Amino acid sequence: IWHLYVVNLVIGCMNAFQQPAAMVAVTLLTPRRYYTNISGMQAFSNSVNAILTPSLAAALMAFGGIRLVLAVDLISFSVAFITLAWFIRIPEEQVEKEPGKEEESFWQQCLSGIRYLRQKRAVWNLILFFALVNLLASMAGNSLMPAMILSRTGNNQKLLGIVSSCLGVGTMAGSLVAAAARPPKSRKRAIFLSCGLSFLLCDVLWGLGQSWQVWAIAALAGNFPLPILNASLSAVLREKIPVHMQGRAFSTQATFQFFTIPLGYLAGGVLADYVFEPFMRGDGWLQQLFVSLVGSGKGSGMAVIFLITGLAGLLINLAALKNKTFDEIDT
Repeated sequence: IWHLYVVNLVIGCMNAFQQPAAMVAVTLLTPRRYYTNISGMQAFSNSVNAILTPSLAAALMAFGGIRLVLAVDLISFSVAFITLAWFIRIPEEQVEKEPGKEEESFWQQCLSGIRYLRQKRAVWNLILFFALVNLLASMAGNSLMPAMILSRTGNNQKLLGIVSSCLGVGTMAGSLVAAAARPPKSRKRAIFLSCGLSFLLCDVLWGLGQSWQVWAIAALAGNFPLPILNASLSAVLREKIPVHMQGRAFSTQATFQFFTIPLGYLAGGVLADYVFEPFMRGDGWLQQLFVSLVGSGKGSGMAVIFLITGLAGLLINLAALKNKTFDEIDT
């Protein structure tokens, strides 16, 4: 299966170029007052893909095997490519060169995105804040959720499928609200309250819940605020950063905001297998306290991780809401 690793490596590298370009293209094609709505529409599109793609892929696989799946994949890509190449006119942003300023090298242009964002104190702090958020979210979240549910349901994959589907349904519902609603009066409140609410409703409930019904409700309710959060965050970046800097700025944002996700995946696995699962097999007073909250048995250590990351995520968002540094977001 070595070729699957190569394919995903190439896809990841190409996405690093495509995603910032797509963000800038949306800015150029969309009037400013619709920034929040268009982000909600993008979230809706992604959630529909997350819900429909697995079932369609399974049907195609059963009907025609992997060759049919790959053929449909190539056809869908061709449709998207042809549409973008010949039917979408993306206006170019003309930026006049400053008199006497020398042409920057490629690496200087890459670093200019970091230099520019560091001058925007509120935006830079927002990016670093969400690096911390992504670290906490990836320590539990999708990395440990399947393992915890399978451990606590006797390896019941159907129940895991139900909970996973609720993630997509919650995101879809939230994205419809984000696409249709007026922009919030305070983007700062929308960002931090949505993020904190997601940690509370999703991670904390996943930790405390001991039945698939509670986990499904947590997945649905916890993912509902996320499109509202992402729509407001995207709108802030588009409003605060001039178009000719957005490609470099969005690349910088992706680098610093998302580099903590693989670290969180690694840390979550190590903490689950070597720290919290063995810890919950003890019989001390602290273990008994956690047992009264999350239950006992296999998977209870992962439930404790969800509980801790959920409460930590809620608290840091409430602290950020009170932080005057982020007031500039609303100016």
